[in-house]
Amino acid sequence: MRKNKVIRFFREKIAYFVIGAGAFALIASVGVYQHQMNESRNHQQHIDLNEPAVAKEEPSAINANSNEVAGSTQTIPPATTIEKKEEVTEEIKEKTTQTQAKVYRLDKNKKMSWPIVGNVLLPFSMDTTIYFETLDQYKCNPGIFIQSPENATVSASVAGKVTNIEKTEYGNTLTLEIGEGYEMIYGQLKDIRVKVGDTVEEKEILGKVAKPSQFYSLEGTHLYFQINEKGKPVNPMKYLE
Repeated sequence: MRKNKVIRFFREKIAYFVIGAGAFALIASVGVYQHQMNESRNHQQHIDLNEPAVAKEEPSAINANSNEVAGSTQTIPPATTIEKKEEVTEEIKEKTTQTQAKVYRLDKNKKMSWPIVGNVLLPFSMDTTIYFETLDQYKCNPGIFIQSPENATVSASVAGKVTNIEKTEYGNTLTLEIGEGYEMIYGQLKDIRVKVGDTVEEKEILGKVAKPSQFYSLEGTHLYFQINEKGKPVNPMKYLE
């Protein structure tokens, strides 16, 4: 009986010992694992602190192969294109300068050619009045009415620059600046071939004779022709051949 109690006592003690040893071993293993993890973190931090920082590579501002500026969609044009544009610009400037520099000087000693062939229906008259059949009245005439069939071509009597084209009592009317303060006015026109700003040479076609305007229909088909000197009408017959 006593022997059995002793055996039971030792069995219980051994069981307690085994359980305690197992628990101790488990706790020790957890402690070792945590220690190793802490060591690993400290080692990694040590490496990061000692490792030199690597600079970020910035993109190149200019790509030599593509001729493009970084961060921009603008493309640098080739040198040949720039040179061609500069040549065209210079050529335009030269032509503009030549046009602006051209000044017409009227030779008063030289007679002008007639703008159209025909008889004078109504003469120049600024000192006295003359009768106009369509208007049924007497008034001054600042130009001459040159008889002509419809569609006959009208040419410039001298070289000059077109300064105005408008519709007046004389139908479609064109003004030509000829220099030295003189200008010519052509009326009763149609199919005008020039525009304001154009320069024309002597005997260059300006347009055609139209049907007379309502103010001068009874006078018959004609070209109205006037010459102004510094804004005042002068007798065209003094200058025509």
